[in-house]
Amino acid sequence: LGELGRAYLAARAALGAAPEWLFQLPGERRPLTRHMAGWVSETLDEEGVRAPAGFVYLGHSLRSGGSSAAEAIRVPRFRGNWLGGWSQNGRTRELHYMDPSVLPSPEAYELLGWLLDGSYQALPPSWERRRGAADTAEPGEPTS
Repeated sequence: LGELGRAYLAARAALGAAPEWLFQLPGERRPLTRHMAGWVSETLDEEGVRAPAGFVYLGHSLRSGGSSAAEAIRVPRFRGNWLGGWSQNGRTRELHYMDPSVLPSPEAYELLGWLLDGSYQALPPSWERRRGAADTAEPGEPTS
């Protein structure tokens, strides 16, 4: 990732004076939030990625996906807040951007593992039946 970043910065510098924003090329207008939604949409279309029925991926999906992935692999909260530019004492990220249904993944460890304390090993997630678990076809938590 570092190599890719350095190559991008070198190519951008070769085009002329450095623009105001990192992902802005010389001659481009200042990027706005609505531009991010377009970039996300175009990129996902190119990759054949579609949101589930009833959902849409927007620019904020990147913040939510990143926050949820970081939380899933147990990145310390202060590091996740720091990386995303979130307030260290606010709760917006926790209340609106973290999806507790997101499971740890090898991709999350690959992208965000450097934020963890100590070492880690990225393995595919696995499921196990716990002793005493009710065998039911009903989703959700037991009511009794």
